[in-house]
Amino acid sequence: MKKSLFIFILALFVTACGGRTEESHETVPLHGAAPAPPETAPSFPAPETAPPDERIPAPAPLVLESICIYRAAEYISKLEALLDAGEDTLWGANLNAPFAFADRFSRKAVANMPDNHGFLRRHEAGVYVGILPESVFIGTTATRVDDRLWGMVTWDFVEQFGHEPLKIVGVMAHEIFHAWQPQLFGGPHPGSPELAHMDDLDARITVMLEIDALFTALESYGDERIAAIQDALSIRAHRRRIHPGRAVAENLFEIHEGTATYIEARLGRQYMADKAVLIERLLNEHFRGQSLHHFGYITGALYGLLLTDLGADWKAGLGWRDDLGALLKEAAGITELRPFAELDLAQYEQIRAAETAWVENLNRLIQDAVALFAGPTLRFDTDGIFDADDSYFDTLVSPLDLIGQRHWVFYGDFVYTHTFGQIGFTGGFLLMGRARNNLEVSAQEIEIQENRVIGYNWILTLNDGYEICPFPRGGSFYIERAPD
Repeated sequence: MKKSLFIFILALFVTACGGRTEESHETVPLHGAAPAPPETAPSFPAPETAPPDERIPAPAPLVLESICIYRAAEYISKLEALLDAGEDTLWGANLNAPFAFADRFSRKAVANMPDNHGFLRRHEAGVYVGILPESVFIGTTATRVDDRLWGMVTWDFVEQFGHEPLKIVGVMAHEIFHAWQPQLFGGPHPGSPELAHMDDLDARITVMLEIDALFTALESYGDERIAAIQDALSIRAHRRRIHPGRAVAENLFEIHEGTATYIEARLGRQYMADKAVLIERLLNEHFRGQSLHHFGYITGALYGLLLTDLGADWKAGLGWRDDLGALLKEAAGITELRPFAELDLAQYEQIRAAETAWVENLNRLIQDAVALFAGPTLRFDTDGIFDADDSYFDTLVSPLDLIGQRHWVFYGDFVYTHTFGQIGFTGGFLLMGRARNNLEVSAQEIEIQENRVIGYNWILTLNDGYEICPFPRGGSFYIERAPD
């Protein structure tokens, strides 16, 4: 089964390059108590009734060939019904918020409400349709459409997973929750945390052991559950002793992505087993054998599910810097943790063997990538679509130090599609972040055959009207629309 990788890539890209992110990254201290969220349920301002700003161009004529408006309306209606039904249980507030499906290439959108500038207009299906301006970042994320954050899902994701409607609705809820987080957690997201230590062998081993213990706790009751929770917390504390100063970054990522995944897991699922199945599926599809920089999607959701199942009042006053592990320790009545060396970890040797092999392979790939990207490259835009078979890239090489700066390098078998054409990789490398808003592949040795360009483990097929052009200096290339 193919999966879109655009979300994952772009989330990393805006972090590495300082581009538009889900919310403004105002400076917020990472220590000290977070401001308490409003006592009343937060609300989104109603759309303005005044005419749109005259400086903003009028909406383009509506012809939405790329998005099925009625199908989009069904998903929006389903999500709203589930959020209404879970108002008292998901987070203690109705999480309905501005939301839109959007197409990255055409910028066409179907939304649950109008925007403030009149780009989205009422349709007979009960939704709002229109063309989003270039200023709006389009992706499966929370994005600023006007003066508000909106949840957004790209339409190619819907086409890809149309056979799994609950998955689609769950991701919609995930992104809507991101739009709520600044109000729920005391202000804008403080910024992207530094989690490079997650490529270290001991960190990878302890994260997988922690996850294993948390799943055991979900599946257990009574003393057995408490023992599993204690194991998870002891493992967590051990990793943080090895990597001092990283706890704040880990906590921030778990709050950011883990709580959104928690909402996704709970939406439309009554039984704990069903919620755990979703989390385990995400783990197996996107994390086992991959980089663990984004481990917080999994651990944060698992801590949230356990806290809820224990009846803890953990959501009220939750802030960006809070430690879900510390909250679970209190909820479980655990006063003292056992030393890591005294834990009986049945999966330790198996996990250590797998993670050792991963780190050794990572180091080999880093050496290959450094050699490749020391030479000329071919650059192209980031706003395309990624597909890979069965997983994210076979291996994520991150970050890579080039000319004194850190960048993201991906490796594996995958396909990237853009308006300029399509580039396929077989055991190929992709560099992100050295050139703003650009991806790069090695062009040390390329062969151009009319509309086909062959490079090191990649083949590019150009669409009509596009060509490869050399930069004036350095031997690198870029893709450009050919002159008429």
